Amino acid sequence: SSGSVVNASLITGLNLPNGIAAWDGYVYVANQSGNSVGKYTSSGQAVDTSFITGLTSPTQLAVADGSLLVMNQLLNGHIGKYNLSTGAAVNTSFITLQDSAPCSMAVSGTNLFVAAASWKHGAYDNGFVVNYSTIDGGYLGDVIPTLPIRNGGSYFFFGLAATDQSLYVGNGLSNYVSEYSSTGTLVNEKLIDNIYSPFNIMASGSTLYIQQAYSSIGQYTTSGQTVNASLISGVGNIQNFTVVPVPEPSTCVMALAGLGFTGYSMFRRRKRA
Repeated sequence: SSGSVVNASLITGLNLPNGIAAWDGYVYVANQSGNSVGKYTSSGQAVDTSFITGLTSPTQLAVADGSLLVMNQLLNGHIGKYNLSTGAAVNTSFITLQDSAPCSMAVSGTNLFVAAASWKHGAYDNGFVVNYSTIDGGYLGDVIPTLPIRNGGSYFFFGLAATDQSLYVGNGLSNYVSEYSSTGTLVNEKLIDNIYSPFNIMASGSTLYIQQAYSSIGQYTTSGQTVNASLISGVGNIQNFTVVPVPEPSTCVMALAGLGFTGYSMFRRRKRA
């Protein structure tokens, strides 16, 4: 895999871009400081730069049940559900996390897994993963009731990815990624070790892409083997990314969001023959 640049300035002029999703030829980007989501073509042309407005620090996007899910990352944060075509609100408080702050979310079928940190006695004291229905937002149960968190309550990210059978969790304070079953049973605590602050994880087939701190993305198999620990590097402050299949044999592109540049960059991943 090359990780070569396709377009280093695919979408520009954004306001703290910190979330990205792609669907049916369109790219949706969350402007955290602008409290909005814009809609663009996959070639970077603006469809509606104010596609969704009135948000509260939006940081992650996901597509599920034919809708766009928007995570608002604050204490008592909520996930809203919006129409993918028009941006109209389906339910602005589709899911609300009481006394906790959402960190990451991952979709698998009709399951929406959310990693969050709870707030007690003036500090964040516990991380956890909970499962909701993508259809009606209904609570489906606590999947991982306890994740380690630094004493004293510093807030940080949990990277989270989901497949049909597994959950992959990266603790922002640790240097490894753990594998759990989709029901929360620990499979391998250190599936992938020696990764500096794995803040974000994306699963694509049998491949995991893992953001290391803010500066690079590595490629691994879901069984824990390293493919390329520095698939993409030297791109500044990465905040989020997504993997998008394209109609070329064995090819996909990866779009990155970050503070180190004004918008989104696109990189190509081509499998070896």
